[in-house]
Amino acid sequence: MLGAMINSRCGRFAATISQRERVSRALSIIGVFATLAPLPAHAQDSVAAFYAGKNLRLIVGYPSGTVYDTYSRMTLRHMVKHIPGNPTGIVQNMPGAGGLNAIVNVAQVAPPDGLAMGIASPGFTVDLLLDPGNAKIDPRRVKWIGSVSGETGACVFWHGKAKTLDDLRAKELVLGGTGPTSSTYFEPRVLETLFGLRFKYVHGYQSTVDIRFAADKGEVDGLCGLAASTVARDMADQLKSGAVAVPLQAGLAANPDLAAPNAMDLAKSEEERQIMTLVFGPAAFFRPIMTAEAVPAERFAALQRAFDATMKDPEFLADMAKARLDVRPMTGAEMTSTIARIYATPPDVVARIMAPKLSAILGRQVVVENRAGASGNIAMEIAARAEPDGHSVFLGNIGAIAINPAIFHHLAVD
Repeated sequence: MLGAMINSRCGRFAATISQRERVSRALSIIGVFATLAPLPAHAQDSVAAFYAGKNLRLIVGYPSGTVYDTYSRMTLRHMVKHIPGNPTGIVQNMPGAGGLNAIVNVAQVAPPDGLAMGIASPGFTVDLLLDPGNAKIDPRRVKWIGSVSGETGACVFWHGKAKTLDDLRAKELVLGGTGPTSSTYFEPRVLETLFGLRFKYVHGYQSTVDIRFAADKGEVDGLCGLAASTVARDMADQLKSGAVAVPLQAGLAANPDLAAPNAMDLAKSEEERQIMTLVFGPAAFFRPIMTAEAVPAERFAALQRAFDATMKDPEFLADMAKARLDVRPMTGAEMTSTIARIYATPPDVVARIMAPKLSAILGRQVVVENRAGASGNIAMEIAARAEPDGHSVFLGNIGAIAINPAIFHHLAVD
């Protein structure tokens, strides 16, 4: 068992993951792969009969005209051709809560009959780990159909300020950011910690587009967290001329259109790989499509197969290329496996990832301490007996902590 503590002066933070939970996660992954087995003829007939003459909705978490909306309309138009019964595809925009309104509607409101799918930015998939108080969805309790495109972050610098990883390590650089809790701050802070980099931050920009303009004028040196596909597609002339440079990428896989090294490939330990999987992993399924957990298995399998066929459809690929939209698909099974890897992150590693965010929010340094043992009870006791001044925080596995009073007769802390 693992225990971890976060410390804003002398604070503590502990957590545990049980073997039973690991087995449960493994069985859920096996179940997902099992749904991909060929459907019997009678099941295919049943699916076709169900979808014939019906409307299949893809609910988008953003307004009409946004990039997610465009991806959704292009994908659904081709996807319905590959679904038995050939339903009519309808895109419905449901903006709000950072895209989560659409996901919550599909997962918890719409009938789980296979006629509703949702798409939104994948940041919510790690909320249970990094922002549990605001989490609305457990990504392990929905069914993943697939992701149209993955993404890799890029550190981009203007006017020759940094061209290589050695340049990043040799000098302090000024990065533009949209806010202290955004990816333009959080992701480079992780890179600083892992690779010994030194950044200063100028916050308050409304978007990465504004940061790019600011860097071009010399207000800041650059930014980290810009989509690599955007750099490769929209900044190709600047890259070729040397006006901008990309010394580092950060993602589960490198974008092949950029020559910069990928942070994941530079990891020197399993802990560093775990940290980057949690921080950068969701971007690997950047355009994720889901449906409700209770959708019947044969309809879910039909939706997954239709998605996979669409990603190889020459007409779809030609339309996407014409629209200059990136296609780097991930299957639903691969998404489920990646999310399982993210949620297998040891609690002390989660605590270390949370520390920079908490430091920015609290305005003081947050330090993580490990106090393992007794299913997390040692760390919990230390935090509970610390001064009641708000500086001690405990991270624990609620299952183990909640059941302990029924197992142990003498607990230092209830």
